[in-house]
Amino acid sequence: MVCSKTKIAPIKRLSIPRLELTAVLLLTRLIKNTLRALKLEDGSVTCWADSSVTLTWITAHPARWKDFVHNRVSAIHELLPNGTWRFVPGKDNPADCASRGLTPEHLSRHELWWKGPNWLSRSKSYWPSLGFTPAQDVDLEERPGTAMIAVTRQLLYWELLDRYSNLTKLLRITALCLQQAWFACEIEIISRNEQLPKSNPLVRLTPFLDQEGLLRVGGRLHNAHIDTESKHPFILPRGSLLNKLLVDDAHKRMLHGGTQITLAFIRRTYWIVGGRAPVRKHS
Repeated sequence: MVCSKTKIAPIKRLSIPRLELTAVLLLTRLIKNTLRALKLEDGSVTCWADSSVTLTWITAHPARWKDFVHNRVSAIHELLPNGTWRFVPGKDNPADCASRGLTPEHLSRHELWWKGPNWLSRSKSYWPSLGFTPAQDVDLEERPGTAMIAVTRQLLYWELLDRYSNLTKLLRITALCLQQAWFACEIEIISRNEQLPKSNPLVRLTPFLDQEGLLRVGGRLHNAHIDTESKHPFILPRGSLLNKLLVDDAHKRMLHGGTQITLAFIRRTYWIVGGRAPVRKHS
């Protein structure tokens, strides 16, 4: 025995595993000072502890544990970077003699205290190689796990590109699909010759389906002596990006000429490509 040290448990109550970890930190500091005094700082050191929980903490990365354990494990690793930690059964651990207390009479003839366990003076092949697995009900004070989930989005391919070789027809079909996507419920009800619920915002437009299956504005204008597009304009959703692009394009082409000029240009230009001017927008 070169040196030993004991310490009274703090007044603040700590769990048994925390007290054992504190004792191991005390041992690490004692070993560090002893190695410095004997000028053996470059040598390897084997350290022993009879606490499976403490050894689990020490042999894992400090970041895995909560602050109390993290700080002490980090200090142990820093003080003894070359230290090897092994498990010793409690009956062979001389440290228990000091922690439990010995009278001077018992201490003078205590073989374990003065000489250590019998196997310690023999080759390492005789040293105990017991594993250390803490009980399942022991709180290891792990930090809450952080899960990182990476989601990859598959690029959706526009299948309509493979079906049509004509741009005009492609745009027309695209407009048809977009309207049916926005007004699927209304189109289904009207196609069954049923009335839309009074709460539906399209009721006031008296909508009907034309020969292409697109929604148009109904009402008394069908008797007016004007073109069909003016009497029964298409009903396009306000939230559709396609509609926004069409209106914005027409507005720029007409040099910001105002609403009526823009709408006239849309009727004349996008009738063929299927954009169909949003003369009345559903809000």
